[in-house]
Amino acid sequence: MNNKTKLLLSLLTLIFGWLLMGIGYTIKLGHPINTICFLLGFVLIIVGVVFFIKIIKEK
Repeated sequence: MNNKTKLLLSLLTLIFGWLLMGIGYTIKLGHPINTICFLLGFVLIIVGVVFFIKIIKEK
């Protein structure tokens, strides 16, 4: 994959993590589902930031 595609995927990971974290925090879905959404969103944000920094450093 080229750098432009990797950059786009890392930004989409950040956005999806942010949305998932917001859904898990605000919407009443039941205890295990809210917790899973919130924690998965948090992990996706961290992974997206790490990959974004890695891609920027490669250029």
